[in-house]
Amino acid sequence: METQYNIDLPRLRADLRALAEQSKQLKYKLRRHWTAPMGAQQYELVLVRRRTTHLLILRAALRGKLHLQSQPREFSVPGTLRYYEFVKALENGTMYRIRDWDLVESQRRIAEQVAAEYAPAGADAPGCGAESPGAATTSRPAPSSEVEAEGSSSLPARTQPTEVR
Repeated sequence: METQYNIDLPRLRADLRALAEQSKQLKYKLRRHWTAPMGAQQYELVLVRRRTTHLLILRAALRGKLHLQSQPREFSVPGTLRYYEFVKALENGTMYRIRDWDLVESQRRIAEQVAAEYAPAGADAPGCGAESPGAATTSRPAPSSEVEAEGSSSLPARTQPTEVR
């Protein structure tokens, strides 16, 4: 089975350039002498960098490569190759589960999520086969093991793993 990404590549490149400029401006502000609380700008920089990483994961997937080579620190269980996956609620009342981290699978999931945002106009979904000028269609083998979550882990980065009892 192969996964295909049908992407509006010029728009993806433009967004990467815009994020790079936004990151540069935020870093300039944060490097100057602080005369007011800068927590909002620091958090905005974290969000810009995370979004940039997700777009670069998609760019690497278009080439059949991986962008990240190690487990991200965010939500990871210290000293292991496991991570906290946040869900709305499980049967036993917890708000998260601990999963094994898989380099290929995690980047494949992110690439598919981002690819859906960059589908060319007139395309229903990534990989639908609709060709348009400037759209890049690339295929690569999908990983053999698929671990799908019932809930999405789209909670804010500041959320700490807590167990509900």
